[in-house]
Amino acid sequence: MTNIYEQGLDRNPANYTPITPLLFLERSAEVYPQRIAVIHGKLRQTWAQTYERCRRLASAACRRLCAARPCARSCMPRLRP
Repeated sequence: MTNIYEQGLDRNPANYTPITPLLFLERSAEVYPQRIAVIHGKLRQTWAQTYERCRRLASAACRRLCAARPCARSCMPRLRP
């Protein structure tokens, strides 16, 4: 007899997607944009603000890396199908 909570729950995109820290951050910003994500002293940031700050930091790092030496553009945003 199978566990009732496991019936009909084969892995598929709707119920199983490996989550990376980047996907976690993106999803949290989509689902909970106004909820507090960071508390550090007097600083309070929502998930949307945290996600935007991380994207800006990654973009700046990419620009600096590619400006420092000629290279193929490897720092590109992830494109959704």
